[in-house]
Amino acid sequence: MLIRIIYCTWLLVSLCPIAASARMGSDHEELLKKYAPVWVQSVGRSPLYDVITRFDFDGNIDGRDNAANSSKLPLTANVYGEVVAETTDSYYLFYGIYHARDYDKPLREWFFNGAAHDNDFEGAMLNVAKGTGKIRAIETWFHNIFMQCAHSPVSRGEQSIDARMNVEDGTHPILYVQHGGHGVRCFQKADEAKMLEETYRIYRVAAHADNAAAIEGPFIRYTIISFDVFLKNATGPFDKNSMFTDPFDFGFKNKLIGKYISGEFKNDTSWARPKPPWSWADKRDDLRYGSWYFHPAYVFNKHFGLGLSERYVGNSSFKTLLAIKQKDMDEWVMGKREENFMGKKGDGIFYNALADLNNWFYRLTELLFFYFG
Repeated sequence: MLIRIIYCTWLLVSLCPIAASARMGSDHEELLKKYAPVWVQSVGRSPLYDVITRFDFDGNIDGRDNAANSSKLPLTANVYGEVVAETTDSYYLFYGIYHARDYDKPLREWFFNGAAHDNDFEGAMLNVAKGTGKIRAIETWFHNIFMQCAHSPVSRGEQSIDARMNVEDGTHPILYVQHGGHGVRCFQKADEAKMLEETYRIYRVAAHADNAAAIEGPFIRYTIISFDVFLKNATGPFDKNSMFTDPFDFGFKNKLIGKYISGEFKNDTSWARPKPPWSWADKRDDLRYGSWYFHPAYVFNKHFGLGLSERYVGNSSFKTLLAIKQKDMDEWVMGKREENFMGKKGDGIFYNALADLNNWFYRLTELLFFYFG
């Protein structure tokens, strides 16, 4: 109910967002606008660091000076968008949001090195049916796990459904963004009550973008910008002014790709460092780094059990980053990630029984969250 009220108010006080077309077109830019999420951004003790903007807002691609420059320059409301892949039956649409700094409660920052760091990059990917134009499923990046949203609480895959998918105007999923850590998940009924108690900003796609740092009200217009700056700099150079650090061999003919976004951080704390989407890997599974971004059809089938085509009509990674063919990707994705934040999985009859019980309980609780918020 609150979302409807907010939306009606928005129509009265601002320019209307771009309308969704009746038919799905083939143009990537129009696709990204049509399905652009509504971002409900919570605002905490450092409002400037909760502004959604672009990585190169200061005119350079060096992330080491972004936090300092964020208070000196306009912060245009921009969201990165890319049609990552197209199969015979689906589009995979990626939306990435950047914040100048990840922060936490002061005491936690004092105790834990990984509690805060410069730069933050989170986001979501949508699976859209080519035939009907319906959003089938959404995965969001919530710190170090993927969270699943769907229209039904039943998952036939390896991950349970975390939340009901709420959509505005039929094609714009409503996503909630934490303050401080900026984890992204689907907006839920319980969030409506929280919005009455905390400060928030609602970002909607429009023809023109606002300077988000200068907006005092709750509504902000954003535009979708190209993800090309990430792709062009992914393979280096890796130096003191680079966009990415820690060149990493993802397993593609020794090609090195930046694993982390540059910026100030304390110690290694690699699990907490800001990452581009090809470095996002769920700590609950053992899929290789890059699987979610490079081969989304495989991962969505594995997580949701959708049973959809994995044959690509187009895949941006094949051309821009990897220079490989479909069969090479199909072989690559079957490899397992040895390093796991949760540690090695156990084995044996008692461990497996306990794991099955834990999985059953987890799916039960997710079912409750799906229906009751």
